[in-house]
Order: sequence, then C-alpha cells, then structure tokens
Amino acid sequence: MTDASDTVRKATVEAGAGRPFRFSLVLGEGEGILLSWLGGRWALLLGAVVVSLFASAGGLAAALQDSPAAPFEAFLFAGAAVGAVAVAIHLRPRRFHFRRREGTWWWRERRFPVPAGWAAITEEAPLRLERDILASVEGFTLYAGTVRLFSYLGDPTIGRSLGSAFQAAGVPLRTVIRRRDPDS
Repeated sequence: MTDASDTVRKATVEAGAGRPFRFSLVLGEGEGILLSWLGGRWALLLGAVVVSLFASAGGLAAALQDSPAAPFEAFLFAGAAVGAVAVAIHLRPRRFHFRRREGTWWWRERRFPVPAGWAAITEEAPLRLERDILASVEGFTLYAGTVRLFSYLGDPTIGRSLGSAFQAAGVPLRTVIRRRDPDS
C-alpha cells in the first residue's frame, strides 16, 4: 500500500500555442524533458520559403551550366530536396533531458545522431533563469552553465511557473530578475 505523500506529482509547463516559438517542460519522479520548437503556420512559412530558395538556387545552377549534362528539372528537384533536408534539421525540436541520479540532477541535449554526455546541475553550478520583466510581457532565458537551453517572450506568469516547476522537482536553480523601464 502506498501513501499519497510517497508519490511525486509531475510538473508540466507549456506555452506558445498560436505563437511562433513553443516549449514544453515535464518534470517529475527524477526525470524530465524540455522541448522547444518553431510551430504552426510559422514553421510552414519558413519551410516553404527555404525549400523555394533552394529550388531556385538549383534552377539557377542549371541555367548557368555551360553543357547541359543533366536536365533542368534534375537541378530543380535536387535543390528542393536539399532545402527540405535543411528545413527538417532546422525545425526539429530542441530536446533536453533531465535525470536525477544519486541525489544530483543531470542534464544533456539530445543531439542527432549521438547525444551529448550528461552534465551535473549542482548548487555550485545551478541552472540559471534570467527573467527580463517589461511592462506587459516577460522575456526569459534558461541557461545550464554557458549553454542556452532556450529563450521565450510571453506572459510574465510563464517564467514564474517554469522556475516553480524546477524548484518543486528539487533542481538547483538561480533566478536573475531584470526590470526594464519602458521609457529607456
């Protein structure tokens, strides 16, 4: 039989629906994941522009070629394919994993094809949440050492929720708050 106080509740913070940049943080039970990505119509627009530019570059390369070794369409399709690969790589979500081992929180970035190694989050080297408070919005950036995990501009309550989620999970976190005067 388990007691209700023995269970750890997962903390979830998500933001950005309808905005270009989105993120999701899920922390609990000694594990967590932070995702950030460009979403919605912004991703579609960026993808269409990049694929079109690469296809145009392929068409230009075909037009500038002295001897037509390959048909114009081959260059056009090759350019579009390279553009599609570039878009797929650029638009993939950035993924950071958090794990608690032997009383210490660790983090790593999930990279393709090989993930980076684990780095400790300690009281001497905590995560750093820099919050820039403006009149009606707040920008914040989350750092692990010198690595920028992600940045976000939005509702002021989101930065507080993010900090609270890390603190509730026991992740060492230092918050730096900067207030900006709207007149400056």
